[in-house]
Amino acid sequence: MESNSHLHPPRSGAQPLVLKHQEAPRHATNSTLTPAVPTVLANTNTSAKGVEVNTPKMNATIHRENEDGLQPKYCRYNLWGADNQKTMTTAEWSKTAVPLPRPPISELENPIVNATINSHAHLFAVKTPIKIDVFNSLLSDHPNRPFVDSVLAGLREGFWPWANTLSPHLPPSHVQEPNGQYDETHLSFFREQLSHELERGRYSPSLGSTLLPGMYSMPVYAVPKPGSTDLRLVNDHSAGPYSLNAMIDHSLVTGYPLDNLHQLGHMLLDLRALTPGLDLVVWKSDIAEAYRMCPMHPFWQIKQAVHIDGEFYIDRANCFGSSASFAIFVSVNSLVAWIAKKRRGISSLITYVDDSSGPAIASDITFYKPYNDFFPTPQVSLLRLWDELGIPHKRKKQIHGTPLPVIGIDVNPNTLSFTLPDLARTRLITELETWTSEKNSRFRLRRWQKLAGWINWSLNVFPDLRPCLNSFYSKIAGKTHASLYIRINNDVRADFRWALQMLKCLPPVRLLHSLSWSTFEASWLSIAMLVPKAWGFGYPRPTLGITLPLL
Repeated sequence: MESNSHLHPPRSGAQPLVLKHQEAPRHATNSTLTPAVPTVLANTNTSAKGVEVNTPKMNATIHRENEDGLQPKYCRYNLWGADNQKTMTTAEWSKTAVPLPRPPISELENPIVNATINSHAHLFAVKTPIKIDVFNSLLSDHPNRPFVDSVLAGLREGFWPWANTLSPHLPPSHVQEPNGQYDETHLSFFREQLSHELERGRYSPSLGSTLLPGMYSMPVYAVPKPGSTDLRLVNDHSAGPYSLNAMIDHSLVTGYPLDNLHQLGHMLLDLRALTPGLDLVVWKSDIAEAYRMCPMHPFWQIKQAVHIDGEFYIDRANCFGSSASFAIFVSVNSLVAWIAKKRRGISSLITYVDDSSGPAIASDITFYKPYNDFFPTPQVSLLRLWDELGIPHKRKKQIHGTPLPVIGIDVNPNTLSFTLPDLARTRLITELETWTSEKNSRFRLRRWQKLAGWINWSLNVFPDLRPCLNSFYSKIAGKTHASLYIRINNDVRADFRWALQMLKCLPPVRLLHSLSWSTFEASWLSIAMLVPKAWGFGYPRPTLGITLPLL
Protein backbone atom coordinates (compact mmCIF):
# COMPACT_ATOMS: atom_id res chain seq x y z
CA MET A 1 0.00 0.00 0.00
CA GLU A 2 1.29 3.44 -0.90
CA SER A 3 2.19 5.67 2.04
CA ASN A 4 0.19 8.86 2.59
CA SER A 5 1.93 10.09 5.74
CA HIS A 6 2.20 13.60 4.28
CA LEU A 7 -1.54 14.07 4.60
CA HIS A 8 -1.63 14.24 8.38
CA PRO A 9 0.74 15.06 11.24
CA PRO A 10 2.28 12.11 13.09
CA ARG A 11 0.16 10.84 15.97
CA SER A 12 0.47 7.86 18.27
CA GLY A 13 -2.51 5.52 18.62
CA ALA A 14 -4.97 4.19 16.09
CA GLN A 15 -7.47 6.42 14.33
CA PRO A 16 -10.68 5.29 12.60
CA LEU A 17 -10.46 5.54 8.83
CA VAL A 18 -12.87 5.71 5.95
CA LEU A 19 -12.07 4.59 2.44
CA LYS A 20 -14.31 5.43 -0.48
CA HIS A 21 -13.73 4.44 -4.06
CA GLN A 22 -15.77 5.07 -7.17
CA GLU A 23 -14.80 3.47 -10.45
CA ALA A 24 -16.73 6.01 -12.55
CA PRO A 25 -16.81 9.33 -10.67
CA ARG A 26 -20.01 11.29 -11.10
CA HIS A 27 -18.23 14.61 -10.54
CA ALA A 28 -15.16 15.78 -12.37
CA THR A 29 -13.01 17.15 -9.58
CA ASN A 30 -12.41 16.44 -5.93
CA SER A 31 -9.52 18.52 -4.66
CA THR A 32 -9.24 17.09 -1.16
CA LEU A 33 -10.17 13.45 -1.37
CA THR A 34 -8.37 11.10 -3.68
CA PRO A 35 -10.13 7.81 -4.52
CA ALA A 36 -8.74 4.89 -2.56
CA VAL A 37 -6.74 7.10 -0.17
CA PRO A 38 -7.49 6.52 3.55
CA THR A 39 -8.47 9.66 5.39
CA VAL A 40 -8.09 10.20 9.15
CA LEU A 41 -11.20 11.56 10.83
CA ALA A 42 -9.56 14.44 12.71
CA ASN A 43 -11.06 15.02 16.13
CA THR A 44 -10.51 18.73 16.73
CA ASN A 45 -12.52 21.43 18.42
CA THR A 46 -13.07 24.19 15.87
CA SER A 47 -14.57 26.89 18.08
CA ALA A 48 -12.51 30.07 18.31
CA LYS A 49 -12.83 33.81 18.58
CA GLY A 50 -12.60 35.68 15.32
CA VAL A 51 -13.25 34.15 11.88
CA GLU A 52 -14.51 30.52 11.82
CA VAL A 53 -15.44 28.05 9.12
CA ASN A 54 -18.53 26.74 10.84
CA THR A 55 -21.44 28.52 12.50
CA PRO A 56 -21.90 28.01 16.25
CA LYS A 57 -23.32 24.66 17.38
CA MET A 58 -27.08 24.28 17.05
CA ASN A 59 -29.40 21.33 17.51
CA ALA A 60 -29.81 20.84 13.79
CA THR A 61 -28.01 17.54 13.24
CA ILE A 62 -29.96 15.23 10.98
CA HIS A 63 -28.67 11.71 10.55
CA ARG A 64 -28.81 10.45 7.00
CA GLU A 65 -30.92 7.33 7.00
CA ASN A 66 -30.30 4.07 5.20
CA GLU A 67 -26.83 5.07 4.08
CA ASP A 68 -23.56 3.17 4.30
CA GLY A 69 -20.26 4.88 5.10
CA LEU A 70 -19.33 8.31 6.43
CA GLN A 71 -18.00 11.58 5.17
CA PRO A 72 -14.57 12.56 6.51
CA LYS A 73 -15.17 14.72 9.58
CA TYR A 74 -12.36 17.11 8.71
CA CYS A 75 -14.12 17.90 5.40
CA ARG A 76 -17.61 18.23 6.85
CA TYR A 77 -17.75 21.94 5.94
CA ASN A 78 -15.91 21.57 2.63
CA LEU A 79 -18.15 19.12 0.78
CA TRP A 80 -21.23 20.05 -1.17
CA GLY A 81 -23.97 17.98 -2.71
CA ALA A 82 -27.56 16.84 -2.51
CA ASP A 83 -26.87 14.54 0.45
CA ASN A 84 -24.72 17.07 2.31
CA GLN A 85 -26.66 18.84 5.04
CA LYS A 86 -27.00 22.60 4.76
CA THR A 87 -26.37 24.52 7.96
CA MET A 88 -28.71 27.11 9.41
CA THR A 89 -28.18 30.69 8.25
CA THR A 90 -28.35 33.69 10.58
CA ALA A 91 -31.83 34.51 9.27
CA GLU A 92 -33.06 30.99 10.07
CA TRP A 93 -31.36 31.09 13.48
CA SER A 94 -33.64 33.98 14.47
CA LYS A 95 -36.61 31.59 14.42
CA THR A 96 -35.28 29.67 17.43
CA ALA A 97 -33.11 32.32 19.15
CA VAL A 98 -33.43 32.95 22.88
CA PRO A 99 -34.84 36.41 23.80
CA LEU A 100 -32.32 39.07 24.78
CA PRO A 101 -32.25 40.13 28.45
CA ARG A 102 -33.67 43.23 30.06
CA PRO A 103 -31.93 44.86 33.05
CA PRO A 104 -32.61 42.89 36.24
CA ILE A 105 -34.75 44.58 38.91
CA SER A 106 -31.74 44.62 41.22
CA GLU A 107 -29.84 46.75 38.69
CA LEU A 108 -32.74 49.16 38.24
CA GLU A 109 -32.96 49.61 42.02
CA ASN A 110 -29.29 50.61 42.38
CA PRO A 111 -29.61 53.83 44.43
CA ILE A 112 -26.29 55.37 43.33
CA VAL A 113 -26.99 54.89 39.62
CA ASN A 114 -30.61 56.03 39.99
CA ALA A 115 -29.56 59.23 41.72
CA THR A 116 -27.00 60.12 39.05
CA ILE A 117 -29.31 59.36 36.11
CA ASN A 118 -32.22 61.28 37.66
CA SER A 119 -30.10 64.32 38.48
CA HIS A 120 -28.27 64.38 35.13
CA ALA A 121 -30.92 63.08 32.74
CA HIS A 122 -29.54 65.13 29.83
CA LEU A 123 -26.47 62.85 29.71
CA PHE A 124 -28.47 59.72 28.95
CA ALA A 125 -30.53 59.02 25.83
CA VAL A 126 -31.63 56.03 23.75
CA LYS A 127 -31.25 56.76 20.04
CA THR A 128 -31.11 54.56 16.93
CA PRO A 129 -31.40 55.29 13.20
CA ILE A 130 -33.59 52.22 12.81
CA LYS A 131 -37.26 52.99 12.16
CA ILE A 132 -38.63 50.76 14.91
CA ASP A 133 -42.31 50.87 13.87
CA VAL A 134 -41.44 49.89 10.29
CA PHE A 135 -39.16 47.13 11.61
CA ASN A 136 -41.97 45.81 13.82
CA SER A 137 -44.47 45.87 10.96
CA LEU A 138 -42.18 43.87 8.67
CA LEU A 139 -41.71 41.31 11.47
CA SER A 140 -45.44 40.89 12.15
CA ASP A 141 -45.45 37.22 11.08
CA HIS A 142 -42.02 36.23 12.38
CA PRO A 143 -42.46 32.86 14.16
CA ASN A 144 -40.30 33.75 17.21
CA ARG A 145 -42.24 36.62 18.75
CA PRO A 146 -40.48 36.59 22.16
CA PHE A 147 -37.12 37.11 20.45
CA VAL A 148 -38.53 39.82 18.17
CA ASP A 149 -40.07 41.65 21.12
CA SER A 150 -36.80 41.53 23.05
CA VAL A 151 -34.91 43.08 20.12
CA LEU A 152 -37.56 45.79 19.69
CA ALA A 153 -37.40 46.52 23.43
CA GLY A 154 -33.62 46.92 23.13
CA LEU A 155 -34.03 49.40 20.28
CA ARG A 156 -36.65 51.40 22.20
CA GLU A 157 -35.20 51.28 25.72
CA GLY A 158 -31.56 50.29 25.21
CA PHE A 159 -29.91 46.87 25.25
CA TRP A 160 -28.60 45.16 28.38
CA PRO A 161 -25.29 43.25 27.95
CA TRP A 162 -25.96 40.23 30.21
CA ALA A 163 -24.06 42.05 32.99
CA ASN A 164 -23.93 42.08 36.78
CA THR A 165 -22.62 45.44 38.03
CA LEU A 166 -23.47 44.78 41.68
CA SER A 167 -20.64 42.47 42.73
CA PRO A 168 -19.47 43.59 46.19
CA HIS A 169 -15.80 43.84 45.11
CA LEU A 170 -16.58 46.51 42.48
CA PRO A 171 -16.04 50.18 43.42
CA PRO A 172 -18.98 52.59 42.91
CA SER A 173 -16.96 54.51 40.29
CA HIS A 174 -13.72 53.77 38.47
CA VAL A 175 -11.36 55.30 35.90
CA GLN A 176 -9.03 52.90 34.09
CA GLU A 177 -6.07 54.78 32.68
CA PRO A 178 -4.71 53.78 29.23
CA ASN A 179 -1.44 51.97 28.79
CA GLY A 180 1.20 54.42 27.55
CA GLN A 181 0.75 57.87 26.09
CA TYR A 182 -1.29 58.91 23.07
CA ASP A 183 0.65 60.53 20.24
CA GLU A 184 -0.65 63.56 18.36
CA THR A 185 -2.00 61.45 15.48
CA HIS A 186 -4.18 59.49 17.88
CA LEU A 187 -5.29 62.59 19.78
CA SER A 188 -6.32 64.26 16.52
CA PHE A 189 -8.27 61.13 15.55
CA PHE A 190 -10.03 61.08 18.95
CA ARG A 191 -11.11 64.70 18.47
CA GLU A 192 -12.53 63.87 15.04
CA GLN A 193 -14.40 60.90 16.49
CA LEU A 194 -15.71 63.02 19.35
CA SER A 195 -17.15 65.55 16.90
CA HIS A 196 -18.63 62.73 14.79
CA GLU A 197 -20.28 61.00 17.76
CA LEU A 198 -21.61 64.23 19.26
CA GLU A 199 -23.17 65.15 15.91
CA ARG A 200 -25.03 61.81 15.82
CA GLY A 201 -26.14 62.01 19.43
CA ARG A 202 -24.23 58.89 20.44
CA TYR A 203 -22.02 60.82 22.89
CA SER A 204 -23.47 62.98 25.63
CA PRO A 205 -22.39 66.57 26.22
CA SER A 206 -19.28 66.88 28.37
CA LEU A 207 -19.84 66.12 32.04
CA GLY A 208 -16.56 67.78 33.01
CA SER A 209 -13.23 66.48 34.22
CA THR A 210 -14.56 64.27 37.03
CA LEU A 211 -16.79 61.20 36.92
CA LEU A 212 -20.12 61.28 38.72
CA PRO A 213 -21.13 58.55 41.22
CA GLY A 214 -21.80 55.16 39.60
CA MET A 215 -19.78 55.94 36.47
CA TYR A 216 -16.93 53.92 34.97
CA SER A 217 -14.46 54.91 32.26
CA MET A 218 -12.44 52.45 30.20
CA PRO A 219 -9.52 53.52 27.95
CA VAL A 220 -9.92 54.08 24.22
CA TYR A 221 -7.36 53.38 21.50
CA ALA A 222 -6.93 54.14 17.81
CA VAL A 223 -6.39 50.89 15.92
CA PRO A 224 -5.76 50.53 12.14
CA LYS A 225 -8.61 48.93 10.26
CA PRO A 226 -7.75 45.55 8.66
CA GLY A 227 -5.97 46.08 5.34
CA SER A 228 -6.05 49.85 5.71
CA THR A 229 -4.18 52.78 7.24
CA ASP A 230 -7.49 54.30 8.40
CA LEU A 231 -8.00 54.26 12.15
CA ARG A 232 -10.87 52.82 14.17
CA LEU A 233 -11.76 53.77 17.74
CA VAL A 234 -11.73 50.77 20.07
CA ASN A 235 -13.06 50.86 23.63
CA ASP A 236 -10.94 48.53 25.77
CA HIS A 237 -13.65 47.08 27.99
CA SER A 238 -11.26 44.33 29.15
CA ALA A 239 -8.74 46.70 30.74
CA GLY A 240 -7.85 46.66 34.41
CA PRO A 241 -9.06 44.81 37.52
CA TYR A 242 -12.60 46.25 37.27
CA SER A 243 -13.20 45.84 33.55
CA LEU A 244 -16.70 46.04 32.07
CA ASN A 245 -16.24 42.75 30.22
CA ALA A 246 -15.57 41.03 33.55
CA MET A 247 -19.10 42.02 34.60
CA ILE A 248 -20.62 40.22 31.58
CA ASP A 249 -21.60 36.54 31.68
CA HIS A 250 -19.50 35.24 28.78
CA SER A 251 -21.38 31.94 28.61
CA LEU A 252 -24.43 33.91 27.47
CA VAL A 253 -22.79 35.98 24.72
CA THR A 254 -21.17 33.11 22.82
CA GLY A 255 -22.77 30.86 20.23
CA TYR A 256 -24.26 33.66 18.15
CA PRO A 257 -24.16 32.86 14.42
CA LEU A 258 -21.77 33.79 11.66
CA ASP A 259 -22.72 32.64 8.17
CA ASN A 260 -19.92 31.05 6.18
CA LEU A 261 -18.56 30.08 2.79
CA HIS A 262 -20.00 26.58 3.02
CA GLN A 263 -23.46 28.13 2.91
CA LEU A 264 -22.41 30.43 0.06
CA GLY A 265 -21.08 27.38 -1.79
CA HIS A 266 -24.49 25.71 -1.64
CA MET A 267 -26.11 28.91 -2.93
CA LEU A 268 -23.64 29.13 -5.82
CA LEU A 269 -24.27 25.51 -6.80
CA ASP A 270 -28.03 25.94 -6.59
CA LEU A 271 -27.93 29.07 -8.78
CA ARG A 272 -25.56 27.43 -11.27
CA ALA A 273 -27.92 24.44 -11.57
CA LEU A 274 -30.80 26.81 -12.37
CA THR A 275 -28.81 28.97 -14.81
CA PRO A 276 -26.43 26.75 -16.82
CA GLY A 277 -24.26 28.76 -19.19
CA LEU A 278 -25.08 32.18 -17.74
CA ASP A 279 -22.38 34.39 -16.25
CA LEU A 280 -22.67 34.92 -12.50
CA VAL A 281 -21.37 37.54 -10.08
CA VAL A 282 -21.04 37.80 -6.32
CA TRP A 283 -22.20 40.92 -4.50
CA LYS A 284 -21.40 42.25 -1.04
CA SER A 285 -23.02 45.06 0.96
CA ASP A 286 -21.81 46.58 4.22
CA ILE A 287 -23.73 48.36 6.99
CA ALA A 288 -22.05 51.60 8.06
CA GLU A 289 -21.13 51.87 11.77
CA ALA A 290 -23.15 48.73 12.36
CA TYR A 291 -22.64 48.19 16.08
CA ARG A 292 -23.38 51.85 16.79
CA MET A 293 -26.97 51.45 15.52
CA CYS A 294 -27.75 49.61 18.75
CA PRO A 295 -28.37 51.85 21.78
CA MET A 296 -27.44 50.69 25.27
CA HIS A 297 -29.66 50.96 28.33
CA PRO A 298 -28.98 54.08 30.47
CA PHE A 299 -28.03 51.82 33.40
CA TRP A 300 -25.19 50.49 31.20
CA GLN A 301 -24.44 53.81 29.50
CA ILE A 302 -23.34 55.09 32.89
CA LYS A 303 -20.48 52.56 32.76
CA GLN A 304 -19.34 53.73 29.31
CA ALA A 305 -17.80 57.14 29.99
CA VAL A 306 -14.96 58.01 27.60
CA HIS A 307 -12.13 60.40 28.41
CA ILE A 308 -10.94 62.70 25.61
CA ASP A 309 -8.85 65.87 26.04
CA GLY A 310 -9.36 65.88 29.80
CA GLU A 311 -13.15 65.69 29.71
CA PHE A 312 -15.62 62.81 30.12
CA TYR A 313 -18.54 61.97 27.81
CA ILE A 314 -21.15 59.23 28.12
CA ASP A 315 -21.10 56.76 25.22
CA ARG A 316 -24.74 55.86 24.64
CA ALA A 317 -24.28 53.17 21.97
CA ASN A 318 -23.02 49.62 21.53
CA CYS A 319 -19.19 49.70 21.64
CA PHE A 320 -16.58 47.93 19.57
CA GLY A 321 -14.64 46.31 22.40
CA SER A 322 -17.49 45.00 24.53
CA SER A 323 -17.77 41.21 24.68
CA ALA A 324 -21.55 41.59 24.25
CA SER A 325 -21.45 43.91 21.22
CA PHE A 326 -21.50 41.18 18.56
CA ALA A 327 -24.34 39.25 20.21
CA ILE A 328 -26.46 42.40 20.36
CA PHE A 329 -25.80 43.46 16.78
CA VAL A 330 -26.23 40.02 15.22
CA SER A 331 -29.58 39.65 16.99
CA VAL A 332 -30.81 42.81 15.27
CA ASN A 333 -29.27 41.89 11.91
CA SER A 334 -30.66 38.35 12.00
CA LEU A 335 -34.15 39.84 11.87
CA VAL A 336 -33.13 42.17 9.02
CA ALA A 337 -31.84 39.11 7.14
CA TRP A 338 -35.09 37.25 7.85
CA ILE A 339 -37.08 40.13 6.36
CA ALA A 340 -34.74 40.19 3.33
CA LYS A 341 -35.40 36.51 2.67
CA LYS A 342 -39.05 36.32 3.68
CA ARG A 343 -40.41 39.61 2.34
CA ARG A 344 -37.91 40.71 -0.32
CA GLY A 345 -37.25 37.32 -1.89
CA ILE A 346 -33.44 37.43 -1.46
CA SER A 347 -33.13 33.67 -1.01
CA SER A 348 -29.36 33.50 -1.58
CA LEU A 349 -28.05 35.62 1.29
CA ILE A 350 -25.36 35.13 3.92
CA THR A 351 -24.51 37.61 6.67
CA TYR A 352 -21.10 37.80 8.30
CA VAL A 353 -21.11 40.45 11.05
CA ASP A 354 -22.00 43.65 9.12
CA ASP A 355 -21.42 42.20 5.62
CA SER A 356 -24.20 40.64 3.55
CA SER A 357 -23.32 38.66 0.41
CA GLY A 358 -24.84 36.47 -2.24
CA PRO A 359 -24.60 35.27 -5.85
CA ALA A 360 -26.57 36.73 -8.75
CA ILE A 361 -26.95 36.47 -12.52
CA ALA A 362 -24.56 38.98 -14.08
CA SER A 363 -27.15 40.32 -16.53
CA ASP A 364 -29.85 40.76 -13.84
CA ILE A 365 -29.15 44.34 -12.75
CA THR A 366 -31.29 47.18 -11.40
CA PHE A 367 -30.71 50.92 -11.18
CA TYR A 368 -30.29 52.20 -7.61
CA LYS A 369 -31.05 55.93 -7.67
CA PRO A 370 -29.29 57.04 -4.42
CA TYR A 371 -25.95 55.87 -5.86
CA ASN A 372 -26.86 56.65 -9.50
CA ASP A 373 -25.59 53.26 -10.58
CA PHE A 374 -26.62 49.73 -11.53
CA PHE A 375 -26.18 46.82 -9.11
CA PRO A 376 -27.27 43.15 -9.08
CA THR A 377 -31.00 43.04 -8.44
CA PRO A 378 -30.79 41.14 -5.12
CA GLN A 379 -28.26 43.71 -3.86
CA VAL A 380 -30.58 46.58 -4.80
CA SER A 381 -33.45 44.82 -2.99
CA LEU A 382 -31.33 44.67 0.17
CA LEU A 383 -30.22 48.31 -0.10
CA ARG A 384 -33.81 49.43 -0.53
CA LEU A 385 -34.80 47.40 2.53
CA TRP A 386 -32.03 49.06 4.54
CA ASP A 387 -33.29 52.46 3.36
CA GLU A 388 -36.83 51.56 4.43
CA LEU A 389 -35.56 50.57 7.87
CA GLY A 390 -33.18 53.52 8.25
CA ILE A 391 -30.04 51.35 8.26
CA PRO A 392 -27.01 53.42 7.13
CA HIS A 393 -24.62 52.41 4.35
CA LYS A 394 -21.95 53.99 2.14
CA ARG A 395 -21.40 53.73 -1.62
CA LYS A 396 -17.79 52.51 -1.44
CA LYS A 397 -18.78 49.45 0.61
CA GLN A 398 -21.41 48.19 -1.89
CA ILE A 399 -19.49 46.06 -4.40
CA HIS A 400 -20.05 43.26 -6.89
CA GLY A 401 -18.04 41.34 -9.49
CA THR A 402 -16.02 38.21 -10.08
CA PRO A 403 -13.91 37.21 -8.35
CA LEU A 404 -14.93 39.04 -5.21
CA PRO A 405 -13.50 38.76 -1.67
CA VAL A 406 -16.00 37.31 0.79
CA ILE A 407 -14.78 36.77 4.38
CA GLY A 408 -11.27 37.34 3.05
CA ILE A 409 -11.49 34.54 0.44
CA ASP A 410 -11.66 35.31 -3.30
CA VAL A 411 -14.88 33.74 -4.62
CA ASN A 412 -15.28 33.11 -8.35
CA PRO A 413 -18.88 32.08 -9.10
CA ASN A 414 -18.15 31.06 -12.69
CA THR A 415 -15.26 28.69 -11.98
CA LEU A 416 -16.96 27.73 -8.70
CA SER A 417 -13.78 28.25 -6.72
CA PHE A 418 -12.50 29.69 -3.47
CA THR A 419 -8.95 31.07 -3.48
CA LEU A 420 -6.78 32.20 -0.60
CA PRO A 421 -5.09 35.42 -1.75
CA ASP A 422 -1.30 35.13 -2.07
CA LEU A 423 -0.67 37.85 0.51
CA ALA A 424 -2.94 36.15 3.05
CA ARG A 425 -1.23 32.81 2.47
CA THR A 426 2.22 34.40 2.92
CA ARG A 427 1.13 36.09 6.16
CA LEU A 428 -0.23 32.82 7.55
CA ILE A 429 3.03 31.03 6.73
CA THR A 430 5.01 33.82 8.42
CA GLU A 431 2.87 33.57 11.56
CA LEU A 432 3.22 29.78 11.76
CA GLU A 433 6.99 30.11 11.34
CA THR A 434 6.99 32.46 14.33
CA TRP A 435 5.19 29.84 16.41
CA THR A 436 7.52 27.03 15.39
CA SER A 437 10.67 29.00 16.21
CA GLU A 438 12.45 27.87 19.37
CA LYS A 439 13.09 31.54 20.14
CA ASN A 440 9.42 31.99 21.07
CA SER A 441 8.28 30.00 24.08
CA ARG A 442 4.98 31.69 24.95
CA PHE A 443 2.28 34.05 23.69
CA ARG A 444 -0.66 35.80 25.30
CA LEU A 445 -4.10 34.14 25.14
CA ARG A 446 -5.40 36.79 22.73
CA ARG A 447 -2.73 35.77 20.19
CA TRP A 448 -3.61 32.09 20.59
CA GLN A 449 -7.24 32.93 19.96
CA LYS A 450 -6.36 35.08 16.96
CA LEU A 451 -4.31 32.29 15.39
CA ALA A 452 -7.07 29.74 16.04
CA GLY A 453 -9.54 31.94 14.18
CA TRP A 454 -6.99 32.53 11.41
CA ILE A 455 -6.42 28.81 10.85
CA ASN A 456 -10.15 28.04 11.00
CA TRP A 457 -10.68 30.73 8.37
CA SER A 458 -8.02 29.14 6.11
CA LEU A 459 -9.89 25.81 6.31
CA ASN A 460 -12.35 27.23 3.79
CA VAL A 461 -9.61 26.62 1.22
CA PHE A 462 -7.32 24.12 3.00
CA PRO A 463 -9.52 21.65 4.94
CA ASP A 464 -6.55 19.25 5.08
CA LEU A 465 -4.96 21.60 7.65
CA ARG A 466 -7.57 20.84 10.32
CA PRO A 467 -5.42 18.23 12.14
CA CYS A 468 -2.81 20.90 12.94
CA LEU A 469 -5.18 22.04 15.72
CA ASN A 470 -5.09 18.62 17.42
CA SER A 471 -3.04 19.85 20.40
CA PHE A 472 -3.93 23.53 20.18
CA TYR A 473 -7.27 23.84 21.94
CA SER A 474 -6.30 21.87 25.03
CA LYS A 475 -3.70 24.56 25.73
CA ILE A 476 -6.27 27.36 25.90
CA ALA A 477 -9.25 25.44 27.28
CA GLY A 478 -10.83 27.14 30.29
CA LYS A 479 -8.68 30.27 30.01
CA THR A 480 -10.41 33.64 29.63
CA HIS A 481 -7.92 36.40 30.55
CA ALA A 482 -6.71 37.81 27.23
CA SER A 483 -3.35 38.92 28.64
CA LEU A 484 -2.45 35.53 30.14
CA TYR A 485 0.81 34.05 28.80
CA ILE A 486 0.56 30.42 27.57
CA ARG A 487 3.61 28.33 26.72
CA ILE A 488 3.97 26.58 23.35
CA ASN A 489 4.66 22.86 23.80
CA ASN A 490 6.42 20.46 21.42
CA ASP A 491 3.16 18.93 20.16
CA VAL A 492 1.85 22.32 19.01
CA ARG A 493 5.18 23.09 17.31
CA ALA A 494 5.21 19.69 15.57
CA ASP A 495 1.67 20.19 14.29
CA PHE A 496 2.49 23.66 12.96
CA ARG A 497 5.68 22.44 11.26
CA TRP A 498 3.57 19.86 9.48
CA ALA A 499 1.06 22.60 8.54
CA LEU A 500 3.89 24.69 7.07
CA GLN A 501 4.92 21.79 4.84
CA MET A 502 1.32 21.41 3.69
CA LEU A 503 0.81 25.14 3.04
CA LYS A 504 3.87 25.25 0.80
CA CYS A 505 2.62 22.43 -1.45
CA LEU A 506 -1.18 22.57 -1.37
CA PRO A 507 -2.85 24.33 -4.30
CA PRO A 508 -4.40 27.65 -3.24
CA VAL A 509 -7.80 26.84 -4.76
CA ARG A 510 -10.59 24.87 -3.07
CA LEU A 511 -12.92 23.87 -5.91
CA LEU A 512 -16.64 23.75 -5.28
CA HIS A 513 -16.62 20.72 -7.53
CA SER A 514 -15.64 18.87 -4.35
CA LEU A 515 -19.09 17.36 -4.21
CA SER A 516 -20.21 14.61 -1.91
CA TRP A 517 -22.20 11.66 -3.17
CA SER A 518 -24.47 9.14 -1.57
CA THR A 519 -23.08 5.64 -1.27
CA PHE A 520 -26.13 4.51 -3.22
CA GLU A 521 -24.77 6.50 -6.17
CA ALA A 522 -21.43 4.66 -6.08
CA SER A 523 -20.83 1.79 -8.46
CA TRP A 524 -18.28 0.27 -6.08
CA LEU A 525 -17.76 0.81 -2.34
CA SER A 526 -15.09 -0.20 0.14
CA ILE A 527 -14.68 0.44 3.86
CA ALA A 528 -11.36 0.27 5.70
CA MET A 529 -10.67 -0.06 9.43
CA LEU A 530 -7.45 -0.25 11.38
CA VAL A 531 -7.70 -3.06 13.93
CA PRO A 532 -4.98 -4.42 16.26
CA LYS A 533 -2.10 -5.72 14.15
CA ALA A 534 -4.04 -5.62 10.87
CA TRP A 535 -5.96 -3.63 8.31
CA GLY A 536 -9.58 -4.67 7.79
CA PHE A 537 -11.34 -4.13 4.46
CA GLY A 538 -15.02 -4.63 3.79
CA TYR A 539 -16.92 -4.60 0.51
CA PRO A 540 -20.66 -4.41 1.26
CA ARG A 541 -21.64 -4.82 -2.39
CA PRO A 542 -20.84 -7.63 -3.04
CA THR A 543 -20.40 -8.84 0.54
CA LEU A 544 -16.70 -9.53 1.02
CA GLY A 545 -14.18 -8.98 3.78
CA ILE A 546 -10.41 -9.36 3.98
CA THR A 547 -7.63 -8.49 6.44
CA LEU A 548 -3.99 -7.67 5.82
CA PRO A 549 -1.37 -8.01 8.59
CA LEU A 550 0.64 -4.92 9.47
CA LEU A 551 4.34 -5.24 8.72
